[in-house]
Amino acid sequence: MICKVFRISRASFCRVQKKNASYVRQRPGPGPPVSDDVLRDEIRGVIRDPDFLDCGYRPVWSVLRFDRNLMAGQKRTQKMMQRHNWQRRIPHRGAPRGHREGTVAKPASNMMRGTDGTRFWTVEDGWCRLFPVIDHHDREIIGHRASKEGTAGVALDALEMAAISRYGDLEKNIIPGIELET
Repeated sequence: MICKVFRISRASFCRVQKKNASYVRQRPGPGPPVSDDVLRDEIRGVIRDPDFLDCGYRPVWSVLRFDRNLMAGQKRTQKMMQRHNWQRRIPHRGAPRGHREGTVAKPASNMMRGTDGTRFWTVEDGWCRLFPVIDHHDREIIGHRASKEGTAGVALDALEMAAISRYGDLEKNIIPGIELET
């Protein structure tokens, strides 16, 4: 009735009532066997040890549980370390994307080549592999080999084809100063 008179929804009325209440929700069940203050001091003691200076929460929890016989859960240890900014930061390990600083010098043709393998589907043979060899200077495919098997021998056949197409023969030291990037 009050909500109709003041033209507000019941949900808004209840939300305001909850904000004004001094009730603080506590964890259900019995309290933890170790207080937060004791746990905080124990974690601080572990991470100040030079052997554990750069460790995450799992090794810290392991020391607390098995060496110091302190009964605290892993998640509680992790949250305590996060709350006090004691958690180790792990750098992103993925390859950087987008703009890259610097380039690889490719002064002339026949100086640096690259190769890679990819697979593709054919109706007759199923999955096949393709190994192209690319000259980095002029971005031209100078050799390739396709096969049903993706072995190192097939990739070397593609390199052999590239050398024969550019130099005419495969002799020792026919290609001086060449680099291969894989």
